[in-house]
Amino acid sequence: LGLPVETMLSHSADPHAADFRDALQTLVTNVPGLQLPPSQRQAEHQRTLKLDADLLTVVYDLLVMLPDRSEILDWKTYPQPAKKAKIIDHWQTKLYLYVLAETSDYAPEQLSMTYWFVQSTKGVKKLTIPYDQRDHDRNHQDLSQLLSQFHHWLDGWQQRQLPFPHHPHCHRCPYRSQFFDAA
Repeated sequence: LGLPVETMLSHSADPHAADFRDALQTLVTNVPGLQLPPSQRQAEHQRTLKLDADLLTVVYDLLVMLPDRSEILDWKTYPQPAKKAKIIDHWQTKLYLYVLAETSDYAPEQLSMTYWFVQSTKGVKKLTIPYDQRDHDRNHQDLSQLLSQFHHWLDGWQQRQLPFPHHPHCHRCPYRSQFFDAA
């Protein structure tokens, strides 16, 4: 964004500021998209896709847009998971790439997503995930199925015919009683 991060880091009393400064410098040195002119990159870039009756909104940490390709960059402050397949199958990956393909002139094969893991035990690591039409078609099918299932549950819940299913961690959610238990 062009903000003076160095000033903030040099005056910080936070004991982790040095670690953050080192990670930031490593990213600036290693991430090619950060050196591009602002016309080819956008930080905190938001896109919204209307899919039937639903609006899907994504916010990319950094979106690089070149004439022949586009890349989504995402920063993670935890170590890279051991299994690459876990990240590839994560809904953030699938939805981010799907929405970009649907809301741009890029073909799916011109898109990729790179995760940068700042707290890796072996320095900053990256994982780049390519995209193609087959992935896009599969994501469309999976997303359509999930949204259909969601609307079935929501309709049943609103008509007091079905309980709305909860994620196993919902019992810790501070909003649960406001939305689900009150009905």
